[in-house]
Amino acid sequence: MRSLNLNFNPFPEIHTKRLQLRSITADDAGWLLEMRSDPTMMEFIDRPLMREKSEALELITKIATTIQKGEGMLWAITEIGSERMIGSVSYHNIDSTNLMGELGYMLHTDFQKKGIMQEAVMSVITFGFSKIGFHRIEANINTGNESSRKLLLRNGFKKEALFRENYYYNNKFLNSEIYGLLEHEWSKY
Repeated sequence: MRSLNLNFNPFPEIHTKRLQLRSITADDAGWLLEMRSDPTMMEFIDRPLMREKSEALELITKIATTIQKGEGMLWAITEIGSERMIGSVSYHNIDSTNLMGELGYMLHTDFQKKGIMQEAVMSVITFGFSKIGFHRIEANINTGNESSRKLLLRNGFKKEALFRENYYYNNKFLNSEIYGLLEHEWSKY
């Protein structure tokens, strides 16, 4: 059986028509804090709102460690010609035994509805199958996140499950939808 290529040193930048997907650095802490402290942007990301730049720096350090260990990766999304981080796209919960990873993403509200996340996600899916060697990519979304659902379906993902009240956050049980995309489905897509 094949194995995953989880050597991300040097970090693999991805360039699209409008975007540069690059490594997140300490210089991005302010932009990360702006996104992670905004209740609108965090509506479907079940994590506490950030309050301090130190929290953003701590998360950036944690991401770097995860990348070094080959357990995941996160790209900062920037527009070509700008260093401003406008979002992120990532693989986490990588399962080397089963050749799969979970896709995650976030985009600043000022840049939504412009096809930016579609462009970023398509390039990262291609990278996941062709460079990392995934057989399967999953996504786990909040059932109220219609934009995320449409993005996944547009990229060939299939809804595979609805888990009722499987996640406890903010003093309530939440539902999750699981979507999956297989390598051979993407190659036909």
